[in-house]
Amino acid sequence: MPRVLLQRSLAVLGIALSLSWATAAQAERLSAGPMLGDTTETSTQIWLQTEQATRAHIEYWPEKQPQQRQKSAVVVTSAERFLTGLIPVTGLKAGLRYNYTLFLNDKAVERPYPLSFSTTPVYQAGMRQPPDIKMLLGSCYYLNDPLMDVLNIPYGDGLEIFESMARHDDQMMLWLGDNVYFAPFDLSNLYNMNRRYARHRQLPQLQALLAKMPHYATWDDHDFGPNNSDRHFLRAKESLALFKAYWTNPRYGLLLTPGIFFQKRWGDVEILMTDNRSHRDGNSFSDPLKRQYLGPDQMAWLKNALKASTATFKLVVVGTPVLNQNYIESFALATGEYQNLMDFLAQEKIEGVVFISGDRHHSDLMKLERPGAYPLYNYTSSPLTSEPTRLLSEAEAKDSRRVPGSLLRQRNYGRLHVHGPQNQRVLELEAYNTAGKKIWRYSIPASRLRYPGSAN
Repeated sequence: MPRVLLQRSLAVLGIALSLSWATAAQAERLSAGPMLGDTTETSTQIWLQTEQATRAHIEYWPEKQPQQRQKSAVVVTSAERFLTGLIPVTGLKAGLRYNYTLFLNDKAVERPYPLSFSTTPVYQAGMRQPPDIKMLLGSCYYLNDPLMDVLNIPYGDGLEIFESMARHDDQMMLWLGDNVYFAPFDLSNLYNMNRRYARHRQLPQLQALLAKMPHYATWDDHDFGPNNSDRHFLRAKESLALFKAYWTNPRYGLLLTPGIFFQKRWGDVEILMTDNRSHRDGNSFSDPLKRQYLGPDQMAWLKNALKASTATFKLVVVGTPVLNQNYIESFALATGEYQNLMDFLAQEKIEGVVFISGDRHHSDLMKLERPGAYPLYNYTSSPLTSEPTRLLSEAEAKDSRRVPGSLLRQRNYGRLHVHGPQNQRVLELEAYNTAGKKIWRYSIPASRLRYPGSAN
């Protein structure tokens, strides 16, 4: 072969090899994650997103027994699921910590933080010393976008809050809604909606938190549809498909009732995540007594779950405030459904109920005194990175139900800590600023959430 032709052939071969290597490298690139999903005594799930269709699996082992290395099932990310994948890991031992390595197309992926997970410890009612339970809370995660900024004023800030949250060694994170902010132009098609989701999930400052603990989520208006959206939103099915692709909740609604509501037990805490968008009527619905908020099927599910639960604390999570009567999006303004739930709690003497919510762009704790019954609390945790509340109506600012000192009009995240021996359990509510400094705390003993004369 002539020397010139040989050189050209080698050059072509070099280009071809470099292109194949580039393609292979691109195929192994991780867009977001890994994120820990629903975890039980014997299983967990690991979520991830890649830049193109890719095979993914993990190799895992008990933290102190690397010789017991095992391989998970292999999953393939696909365009049909927005290039996300969910790796199931089963057959684990309860209350044990595992380390793992992520593989994309059989090549190990290095992350700048440890990859590990812990299974839930075995819990039985009546344990002398139930486990301590710690969980993070937050809502209203906004990323600046020039097309969304009003008057060129950035609406979001403080992204370092996620790095502060990742420093906690907690069992889970509860996302309370507005976890993504759709822009009006996003809602024209599924492609734009997915692009918004992906942009939020790929934030570098968020990745360590995603890997640190399991994540559970509900939504509110901005990650369901437009501002103050309701069940008439035309792309509700697309929103549900995206939510299922990006989160790893144990279930989504009921067989014949679509939505994202579910329950999760962790020790002596029951988490009841509700869906405040899929079945609600608009805020302008003419008759508040007949206005639908959760809807009859979800309300029946919630009542049954509350009545059946033996948990010390029953956390009812709603995307918007529950007890705030001076806010247009509050559950309290759907007066028929709201009173129906209040009557049920009193008639059935459901103990240990605490409402958790997001949305409001400030944090506070509301306390509703009830004659002949224990007081109901509603802790709102907001915002993570969105603009904090600037203006409050006089009625809301001076609401007598608000626990003094609990109003926080700054970016923050919440934390719940359940601890103490069997008959002296305490729920501590905390708030931290973007730097991770504790700025507020309030304790609720389980004994305060019981009916007079209760034998519990």
